[in-house]
Amino acid sequence: MVLAVVKAYVRDNPSITVSTLKTVFYDRLQGSTGVLATPIEAKLKRTDFNNRYFIKDSINVNGEVIWVCSQWGIGNIDNFIGKVISLGYTITKEN
Repeated sequence: MVLAVVKAYVRDNPSITVSTLKTVFYDRLQGSTGVLATPIEAKLKRTDFNNRYFIKDSINVNGEVIWVCSQWGIGNIDNFIGKVISLGYTITKEN
């Protein structure tokens, strides 16, 4: 879900920069890993970066590549959902 939302946000805001995107989806929403990272940042931050980000689903933001963190669960997903709702997106639960 997090990956889909970030992709939608980038699609809906085509002139956004990586810097601005990181202020929208700030690190504390996720916790220790952060929501977004460039490949260089991810590799500096985590030795196990390939297990912590959606690397195969990288997002191009005006010529810069970002990865979305894949580490979400009951302890941090509500933070993200709250942010997404404040941005005007709707989250629905499917059975």
